[in-house]
Amino acid sequence: MNLFSKLLLSFAILLLIPGCISNIFKEPKPTFSNEVLLPEFNSDFNQLNDNVYPAWKNKSTGNVISMVSDCNEGNFSLKSIHSLMSDSLDLVKVLEEKPTTLNGRKSYYKVVRGEIEGKAIEIQSYSLQHNKCTYVTSLAGNPEKIKLNQEHFKNFLQKIDFKK
Repeated sequence: MNLFSKLLLSFAILLLIPGCISNIFKEPKPTFSNEVLLPEFNSDFNQLNDNVYPAWKNKSTGNVISMVSDCNEGNFSLKSIHSLMSDSLDLVKVLEEKPTTLNGRKSYYKVVRGEIEGKAIEIQSYSLQHNKCTYVTSLAGNPEKIKLNQEHFKNFLQKIDFKK
């Protein structure tokens, strides 16, 4: 199994585990907030339709852009929600983290590197809040190829909007 398949599998597991846990505890499955308006991607990306949360994989690099929402009134802070992206990694090292702004909203930026089954992975993520929801969006992939999709991620971030 190549690195990108493992990355995709780990994100799928990360995104599907809350659904399995909710079945055990008779809680509703997680859903993605209907208040966020996501931009369209160009043909370089395929939408991953088997995830609870929206995600897109670049056809050539295997890098994944995704967004997760939590609307359970305060379960996550801007800083803590990043754990949804990095908890499945081994040997996690925080490269950078700081409060920032994203599209005029208070945000938190974090970059981590780690491993999945011995393969290196980097995750760059931004979190923000809107109404009662906390969101984290990320670009994840091989550290040597992640810069190839940096501009796509930047464009995605600039186009995120919310229903009025």
